[in-house]
Amino acid sequence: MSHPETFPSDKFDLNTSLVLKDLPPDIMKLLERNKTTHTFKKGQIFFREHSFPAGIYILENGMVKKYKSDSRGNEYIIYICTPGDIMGLQSVLSTERYLDSAATLADSEISFIPREDFLEAVNLSPQLASRLLKILSHEFGVLINTLALQAQRSVKEKLVINLVTLREKFRQPEDTPQDIVSISISRADLACMTGATRETVVRLLGELKDDRFISASGARIAILDYPALLNIVGF
Repeated sequence: MSHPETFPSDKFDLNTSLVLKDLPPDIMKLLERNKTTHTFKKGQIFFREHSFPAGIYILENGMVKKYKSDSRGNEYIIYICTPGDIMGLQSVLSTERYLDSAATLADSEISFIPREDFLEAVNLSPQLASRLLKILSHEFGVLINTLALQAQRSVKEKLVINLVTLREKFRQPEDTPQDIVSISISRADLACMTGATRETVVRLLGELKDDRFISASGARIAILDYPALLNIVGF
C-alpha cells in the first residue's frame, strides 16, 4: 500500500499475491496436491519467453525479475516480483506461450503448481475465477499507468521512478515517507529497468548521491530523502 498523497504504488503493483488467499480447503488441497517448491540461486532462469507454460510459479522468498529480450540480446526488465507474487498466470489461462522470461535477482524459493491442477481449480471455484478476472483487468491498468508515467520522461526521471517503485516494494508497512529504506539491485539490472546504459545509471546515481537523496554501496541503495525523489517526478 502506498502512503496517502505520495507515490500511488497500488496503481503499479500487480497484486497477484491475493489470487490464492483464503480459498476453500478443497480448492487449496487440489492446488497443493502436486505443488513442489525448489531453491534457485541468484541469476537462474526458470521460464523463458516463447516457451509453453507448464504451470504457475509462486515466489515464496527472494526476488525475481520479469524481462523481455530483443534480437540483440538486450534485456528490458518489465516487473520486479517480491514474495507472494505469482508468475505465469496470463500464459496458463490463455494457453499461449510466455510473453517474457523470469530469473532470480537473489537466492530464491519458488513453488510450482502444474497447469492442469490450476485450471481444474479455476473451473471448480467461482471465487478463484472471479479473482483472476479482477487481477487480469488490474494488470491491464498497471500497463497503462506504467506507460503513461514513463512517457516523455528524461532518463533521470525514469531512474527515479524505478527507485521510488522499488522503495515501495522493499519498505515495511510501518515505514513512513521520512524513514530510510534500503533496496538491493545491481546497476546492470537497474539500467535494464530504466532503458539506459549501465554507465548512464552509475552517473545519475552519483548525482543523486551528491545531492544526498540516496546513499549507495555495492548493490545496496538507501533512499535517504524520499520526498525529494517524489518531487523530481512530480509527486
